[in-house]
Amino acid sequence: MAIEDADIGGVPIRAGEYVLAPLRAGNHDARRFPEPALIDPARARGHLTFGHGPHRCLGAALARLQLQTGVTALLAAAPRLRLTVPIEELVWRRMFLTLQGPVAAPIDW
Repeated sequence: MAIEDADIGGVPIRAGEYVLAPLRAGNHDARRFPEPALIDPARARGHLTFGHGPHRCLGAALARLQLQTGVTALLAAAPRLRLTVPIEELVWRRMFLTLQGPVAAPIDW
């Protein structure tokens, strides 16, 4: 809730009004993350995936380890894994407050 009048990106926000930012908006500032829509595992840390400061996810280290282990095992088992359609043709599930992802990801290996 805004505690005083403000202007964000040309939108006036009055004291007492609620402001809600969708989760998927994080990490999409092109000034901070060049090509923010590109998945880049080598990208420098500093993203908001696991929160920040006092709101940092307690399971972040475990989640990173699980993701690294899972992707490594998947690529070892199927080194030629690939999409069977161009990435531009994927249909994306759009949600307001939650994360989004493809409706389907047709693959071959």
